[in-house]
Amino acid sequence: MPFQNDLPEWNNTGTEPTQTKKDEGWKIQEKPPAPYFNWFFNRTFNVLKDLINNAIHKDQKGVANGVAPLDSNNKVPAAHLDIDTSNLATKTEVSNHTGSTSNPHNVTKSQVGLSSVQNYGIASQTESEAGTSDIKYMTPLKTKQAITSQIGTDYAAHKADDLQHVKYAVATGTANTYAVTFNPAPTAYVEGMAVAFKVPVASTAASTLNVNGLGAKGIKKANGTDVTNLKAGGIYTVRYDGTAFILQGEGASGNATASDLLSGKTATTDAGEITGTLALTGDATVDDVISGKTFYNTNPKTKVVGTGNKAKRFAEGNTILSIGSNVGSITYTIPINLDFDPYLIFIKIPGLRNGKGIVGLTIKDGVDFDFISDEGAYSVYRHLINNFSKSSVNITSSVYGSANGIYFTSGTYTIEYYAIGY
Repeated sequence: MPFQNDLPEWNNTGTEPTQTKKDEGWKIQEKPPAPYFNWFFNRTFNVLKDLINNAIHKDQKGVANGVAPLDSNNKVPAAHLDIDTSNLATKTEVSNHTGSTSNPHNVTKSQVGLSSVQNYGIASQTESEAGTSDIKYMTPLKTKQAITSQIGTDYAAHKADDLQHVKYAVATGTANTYAVTFNPAPTAYVEGMAVAFKVPVASTAASTLNVNGLGAKGIKKANGTDVTNLKAGGIYTVRYDGTAFILQGEGASGNATASDLLSGKTATTDAGEITGTLALTGDATVDDVISGKTFYNTNPKTKVVGTGNKAKRFAEGNTILSIGSNVGSITYTIPINLDFDPYLIFIKIPGLRNGKGIVGLTIKDGVDFDFISDEGAYSVYRHLINNFSKSSVNITSSVYGSANGIYFTSGTYTIEYYAIGY
């Protein structure tokens, strides 16, 4: 039977009261605000609507197309179930079926994704160690047993082979006296035995190594000399040669000789270990070298920077001057072709003036000099050297007494020049 009355519809959602107001309720003479009433009426309306829409009326219980009642065990009675119970299995039959391991449903391995898996059994220990069957599976235990049986003895011997393996240990001891301990321990020194060890303290002289208390043996280079420069924290490999441990990876090559190496320094070359004899004996000072240029003096590790203003250079040479007739003055360009910049030029021309020579001197800024000979009042000459460079020098010379028969006499003369520069 449906509900008889209409819902008290109320759609204004109002405002929900605070939790405090819900807990304490309305007080005497308090006037509830309208939003609270609207919230209460709207909430009541919606709850009743949910109840009407979702509840099942009591008259529908136990009737066709209604709902089934529950028995005393809170179960639906069989009479209300639309099933055929004549072929249902008993509880015992269900238990026997679920506990069966005989594949009662005839499931195949391809149906469960095992089509590539063979239906093999587990190998026994004997079968595992023999390693001849290919129709058995191996468990981890059987695999271990097979490995131990097949290679166990050979592996133990291989592991203990001191010739084919380089054993490593951090050495103990003090400078020059080192010891290592290995497990398994070697029983004796064997020629070719290899050992790698980390040095705890740097060596200062000839050193020894003692392996598992078998006795201290010297550490040598390939040429038989003692190793004296082992570094703390360094890892070194040695091999026993029947008498001593020979440092491996040591050695060098090269064609340097003692005279190529600084005095007191050592090196190993194709000829073995050499001690240098080369000494630097320079005596230049910083003032002797142009400012900004560097050089080494007696210390090859210290680069010295020059502070000098100029490095002095000197050159001399000669060229030929030809005069066709007697003249009172000459102008001539002398080719000098220097490889430095001259700042002082000296010119000498023997026999040029009536059998007497003349000289000229100038400096870089063009200052020239007059020269007075001892030939009398008319033997005063002016010689100017100017516009000189690395390649040439221009000269001008005049005879003050040319009106009285004093000339530059015709002929061929050798011009000598001297230059100082940097």
